[in-house]
This record gives sequence, structure tokens and C-alpha cells, in this order.
Amino acid sequence: MLAKLKEKLLRTKDAFMNKVEHVVRRAVTIDEEFYETLEETLLLADVGMNTAMMITEKVRERYRAEKPTEPDMLLGMVREIIADFLVQGGAPDEQIIKPGLNVIMITGVNGS
Repeated sequence: MLAKLKEKLLRTKDAFMNKVEHVVRRAVTIDEEFYETLEETLLLADVGMNTAMMITEKVRERYRAEKPTEPDMLLGMVREIIADFLVQGGAPDEQIIKPGLNVIMITGVNGS
């Protein structure tokens, strides 16, 4: 059962990162349209509005500071920022688990 869960999580991760990679690799210039497309992709992946905005803003800040010249460098930067958010647990206001009793409902769409 654990192997099946790992397999499903790996497929979810791969699908998510493939979408992000597609956005980065098809970008001709890094402009406002790129950032909007990245944010939209994150939102469609259900990361939450605040987390999508925070990740997009971090990408914007790091791009200005580092100015990567190769798509692989930009992709690596985006992956690193997303990984940092996963380690931190997302945006602070999206951490809904509070001390005491919590009820969590998880729903899927389109057969997920």
C-alpha cells in the first residue's frame, strides 16, 4: 500500500514539475506575462493563492538579482524556490492546523 502511495505521489510531483518546466522553457522573455503564466500554473496545481503569489514573487526577486542567462539556470532557480516552500510548509496563513481538534476534508476533482 505504501508503494502505491509513493507511486501516486511521484506521478503528481512529475506532472506538477513538468507543467512548471513547460512554462519556463517556452518563455522567450522573462516579463510580466511569464510571471502571470507561472502563477496561473501554480494555482491550477492547487498550491493556494498566497503560496502561488509568494513563489512567483520569490522567482521575480531572484531573477532580478541573479539574471540567469540559460533556461536550465532559470528552471533550477524555480525548482529550488518551490522546494524551499515545500520544506517550509507553504505560506504561513495557509498552515491551518491549530492546537486541539482539527477536521480536514480532502476532495479530488476529475477522478483525482
